[in-house]
Amino acid sequence: MLVVAVRVTHHKEVALKAIKGGKDLFIEWPAGRNLEETKEIHEAAMKMGVKTVVGFQLRFTAYALKAKSIIESGEIGKVIASSFTVSMGPFSLYGPATLEGYKYVLDPSNGCTLVDIAGGHLFDLLTYILGPIASLTALLQNQIPSITIISSDGKPTGETVSFDGPHQICVSGVLVSGAVFNVNIQSGAKQSSDFNWVIHGEKGTVRIRDDDRTRQMGLFDASPEVYLNGSKIELEDVGVSAMTVNSENFDTTATGLAWKALADGKSGTYATLVEALKAKEVIAAIKKSSKEGKRVYL
Repeated sequence: MLVVAVRVTHHKEVALKAIKGGKDLFIEWPAGRNLEETKEIHEAAMKMGVKTVVGFQLRFTAYALKAKSIIESGEIGKVIASSFTVSMGPFSLYGPATLEGYKYVLDPSNGCTLVDIAGGHLFDLLTYILGPIASLTALLQNQIPSITIISSDGKPTGETVSFDGPHQICVSGVLVSGAVFNVNIQSGAKQSSDFNWVIHGEKGTVRIRDDDRTRQMGLFDASPEVYLNGSKIELEDVGVSAMTVNSENFDTTATGLAWKALADGKSGTYATLVEALKAKEVIAAIKKSSKEGKRVYL
């Protein structure tokens, strides 16, 4: 298997070379700058018959594994509502300052904005556990139109870059199951804030919460606790935060578990380019809804 973990601007180029060589492929999200590039990579993989895994590592975090298990067991009954709020810290690439080496993320055409990256991860997680989206209404808001570029030591370089990508992503809608959902992803706050996901069922509630204000990436470095009907649930010592890669215990990290699922033939647990395309379609619907001010049906 070949791993494509380069800048998104080079995803298509590197992935197509790997596929042409007949290599199975692990490609980090967003698997191409836009829907068209993702489709091109997917079609090439289908033609060559290679297996693909997309880096939606949140599926294999300990809290996600537990939440999915609880919901599939029927313990909380039919899901009727979901509310997910997450904040990205001030140095999460989407705050008032961005490291010089990551300046490319400030060009929306590169497909690296908050809605493209964090939005894709979150909505893959939500739909993996709760099922597909039927319709949605969205608002994308830019609150920091000028970004300060800083060096690796945290000092301003004197350069500022205009930015029109979103810092607030507010999405509400209905799942195919009939459950309603609300999602708010934000960045640019002075301090990292809540990671809070509440899933209400007809017979109970799952609450997934991390109140650690020292986090910087929010969605990706969260290690939340899981509560079922108010009682804390113990989590297995696997699926550590999606950002953590421990070389000594790689097989117990979220990424390691995804790779193991591929090796063990557990299709349906890890994401492929098919799921990447579905996530891209959700993101496209979010952008369309915000731009046109209307509900979008998927």
